[in-house]
Amino acid sequence: MKRKSTTTELVTTSTTERDERIRSLYIEGRHSDREIGLALGLHRVTVTKRRLALGITAADRPAAVA
Repeated sequence: MKRKSTTTELVTTSTTERDERIRSLYIEGRHSDREIGLALGLHRVTVTKRRLALGITAADRPAAVA
């Protein structure tokens, strides 16, 4: 079995952590894609595409408390 290089492991970990951060900020924090992009240094469209690729939609967010 071929072992991943240190660089590959870092990229994988970074992507996983970024995806989890997007999920957390969008669902639990109720932040917009624009706000998440600003926080993570990504473009809004990048956040939107990644969020949708992860299967995260507006239906996954809890209702806002008035």
